[in-house]
Amino acid sequence: MEMTQWWRGSEDILLLQGAVRSGKSYGASIAYIMWSMFQFNNCEFIFVGQTYNAIMRNVIYRLISVIKGTFKVTLNKSEGFMTVQCTVNGIVRKNTYWIFGGGKDGDHFKLVGSTMSGAFIDEAVLCTRDVFEECKARCALEPNAKIWGTLNPRQPSHWLHTEYIKKAEEQNVKVMLFFPEDNPAMSQAAIEKLHRSFTGVYYDRNVKNLWVAGDGLLFQIIADDPERYQLKGNIPAFSRINIGVDWGDGKSEQSLTATGILPNYSGVVALRSVKKDVKGLDHTKIMQSVVDFTQGIQRDFGKVSILMCDVPNTNINSARTAIREAGLNIPVDRAYKPPIEERIPVIGRMLGLDMIKYIQGESDNVKTALAEVVHCPKNPEVWDDTGTSDINSLDSFFYGWSDNMSQFSRIRSSELGGRVA
Repeated sequence: MEMTQWWRGSEDILLLQGAVRSGKSYGASIAYIMWSMFQFNNCEFIFVGQTYNAIMRNVIYRLISVIKGTFKVTLNKSEGFMTVQCTVNGIVRKNTYWIFGGGKDGDHFKLVGSTMSGAFIDEAVLCTRDVFEECKARCALEPNAKIWGTLNPRQPSHWLHTEYIKKAEEQNVKVMLFFPEDNPAMSQAAIEKLHRSFTGVYYDRNVKNLWVAGDGLLFQIIADDPERYQLKGNIPAFSRINIGVDWGDGKSEQSLTATGILPNYSGVVALRSVKKDVKGLDHTKIMQSVVDFTQGIQRDFGKVSILMCDVPNTNINSARTAIREAGLNIPVDRAYKPPIEERIPVIGRMLGLDMIKYIQGESDNVKTALAEVVHCPKNPEVWDDTGTSDINSLDSFFYGWSDNMSQFSRIRSSELGGRVA
């Protein structure tokens, strides 16, 4: 209830700090629409997320499905806005909501020159400070304008924490805290699963709602009990088998990892992982090693669906040619490489839910890489890539399923009592 009435107070900004799946974005976006529609008419507002696609997927589509019975909603995706209309006491009220991505340098220029009556910033810690400040500037001329922000905690030194949350009174900010137990759509089983989904620093942030910095091992859970992740029994059936290729950088080894994707994205199995010192090797021999590895996987585990390779593109093209000339009808493509800080929580969640397995004697490189990788001392949001652990094996393993990272990271609606919130 407090979320729907906070704007009656003197604060200009509401920051909804919450654990993942606590329902903050879902509830706040509805409250934002209700506030703006019944307090303003013929005005313009903002919705911002890390990217345009993210705000559409995480907020806008779900919001429309909820409010379309009460309001007339027209979404113009090509122009990046929607209009919302209703009739109150015979008076037609209509507002426009512009939709932006705000996670990249320069995104704030999209907002320059406009005057807005309010802004909704989803995952505010993933947007740039320039975007946040520009939203404030755009709302400055409307005396009743309010800014609504949702966020998960990150490192304590994050600007949103140091400059706004810790200075809430000075910045005229209201902070509200949310936990998974606050979400009525979450069953007890789903809450318990969420608690198992994160470990270490990500458990503290995403479940306990704490601003903490990373230090030491990234995936302590597999370092403490590697046998837990060893595949026992027969090789399961896979929906497909992919090969990830990391070429090395001239100083480190080439790494190839074959990964089996389990049906319904229920997990992955590292089938085989090899490293090869290719320094001084003829380019043709390097490509032949890829062909040999691929043929071995098809012989021992089954049909390979695709090879996902790191750059450079010249190597990708060469691998594509070598695979074709070997008579293997297998596509070769460029691997999807999201930022490291986005990969780490997904891998951690999968480990927490036992969604990653390795085969002893075949993919020990992957087990060791996961167990030994550490936070970067200079930037604890990423892993250390200075030779302290086998990052190439970690990368080649990740490339095998990175295209489906969102499916593996998603908690399905059936686990939340029918609604993702």
